[in-house]
Amino acid sequence: MKKKIVIVVGPTGVGKTGVAFELAQKFSDEIVNADSRQIYKELVIGAAKPTAVHFSQVPHHLFDVASLDDPWDAKRFQTEADRVIREICGRGKLPIVVGGTGLYVRALLYGIFDGPHADQTIRDQIRIEIAEKGLSVLYGELVAADPTVTSEIHPNDEVRIVRALEVYRLTGRPLSELRAEQPFGDRRYDALKIGLVTDRAKIYRQIDERVDDMIRQGLKQEVETLRNRWGDLPLLRLSIGYKEWLREGGGEKEMIEEIKKNSRNLAKRQLSWFRSEKDIVWFEPSDRASIARAVAEFRLT
Repeated sequence: MKKKIVIVVGPTGVGKTGVAFELAQKFSDEIVNADSRQIYKELVIGAAKPTAVHFSQVPHHLFDVASLDDPWDAKRFQTEADRVIREICGRGKLPIVVGGTGLYVRALLYGIFDGPHADQTIRDQIRIEIAEKGLSVLYGELVAADPTVTSEIHPNDEVRIVRALEVYRLTGRPLSELRAEQPFGDRRYDALKIGLVTDRAKIYRQIDERVDDMIRQGLKQEVETLRNRWGDLPLLRLSIGYKEWLREGGGEKEMIEEIKKNSRNLAKRQLSWFRSEKDIVWFEPSDRASIARAVAEFRLT
C-alpha cells in the first residue's frame, strides 16, 4: 500500500507556509520542505523560510540541511524526502509536503528523468575541451545554455557538468527543459495535492509586502555577508532576492524593484507549471475550513 502524503503547492507569496503550518497543527502532523532554496542553511531572509515560532511548534524537515557548497538537485531531494516520509509515516503521522519547486514535487511523485542515453563521442569531446580550456569555461557554457540546471550543479562537479552539456549538445535542448516534459508514470505515493490560488493582484501585493519586509529584516546585509564568504557563487547568482544585489550598477531602490519584478515573474511561472499538473484540488488560501475538511476526508480514505 502506498504511503499517504499531503502536498501544498502554489505560486510564491500565496501563503503556502501558513496553510501547511495550520494543517500540521490541527492534525498533529509534520512538514516536509519542497522549496529548492529553503534547503540551504545560509539562505535565510531571502528564502522566506518559516519563522522560529513555526519551527518550535511543528516538526519541520529538509530545512537548513545543506550548505551552499553542497547544492542539491531533484534526484537528491527525492531520495532525502523519501527517507523523511518513511520516518514520519512510521510515527503514525501524515507528511505535509510544502513548496513551490515544481520539479521537486514531480520528482517525489513520479521519479526523476535522467535524460537520453549517453553518447560517448560527445562525452569524450567535452572532456577534451575541459582538459584544454579548463572546467570553469565549460561550466560557463552550461550556465548560458541551461541556467536552471546549473543552479543545482557545483562548478567543480565535473561528472554532472559533462552530463548536462552532453544532453544539451545531443538534443539541442536544456536538460531542465527535458525534465519538465517527462511523461507521468505511476504515482509513488497516495497524495492529496492541494493548490493555493487567489486573485493575481492580491498575490503581487503580498509579494511586494514580503520583499519590503525582507529589506527591513536585513536582506541587503545578508547578501553582503554571503558575498564576502562565497563570492559570486552560481547558486546565489540564480536565486531571486540574492542575484539582484550581485550585479553591478543600480541603486538600492532599483534593486528592490527588481526583486519584486522577478518574484512576480516567478509566481507566474509557478502558477503555469502547477496548472498543467494533474489532480490538483484548488483552494483560496483563506478558505482554511474547506482545506482542513479535504485533508480530514483524505486521512480517512
